[in-house]
Amino acid sequence: MAGSETGNVATTSAGTYALSETSVTGYTNTSITCSNSSGQVTSVTVGLGENVTCTFVNDDNAASLTLIKHVVNDNGGTASASDFTLNVSGSSPTPGSFQGAEAPGTSVALNAGTYNVGETGPSGYQGAFSSDCSGSIAVGDEKTCTVTNDDVRPKLIVVKHVVNDNGGAATASDFTMAVTGSSPSPASFPGAEAPGTPKTG
Repeated sequence: MAGSETGNVATTSAGTYALSETSVTGYTNTSITCSNSSGQVTSVTVGLGENVTCTFVNDDNAASLTLIKHVVNDNGGTASASDFTLNVSGSSPTPGSFQGAEAPGTSVALNAGTYNVGETGPSGYQGAFSSDCSGSIAVGDEKTCTVTNDDVRPKLIVVKHVVNDNGGAATASDFTMAVTGSSPSPASFPGAEAPGTPKTG
């Protein structure tokens, strides 16, 4: 029979009966108690003329969101996962704010409903959030959010300005500019008036 908060009446013969129920996703049975016995039971004995009430209690399971913080340093950056702070908004996230961690990450328990993941951290990094970093989560659900931050290649803009106020005729492109440092691209190029020539390092 279907469960009921107000209870169901079953007419039976005297004897011993096993107690069980079908499971519902996201819920855990925490107790089965009967009025003619003490403690948790899995069966009940009913005598002639006896009325016995058995109560099944099911608790909804908290949802679980695993957050993985991944940092890519391929352009000279030195930040690590713990330099970023992740924040989870939603229904009672625990913890709601914490230092980032590479895999296996950090597990956050939260109630069913909508949620969103954000972050704060060092400048010079571009963040990308996986699909499960926002949306809805149901009771007992387990989802994984991966936040990846990649260091952004720096840019140097070189402007060459020529002043011809004494009869000169040279232009910016007559000069060859050179940049030394950490892998500039290109390292040598003709000068250019504003907006200049952007160089990546």
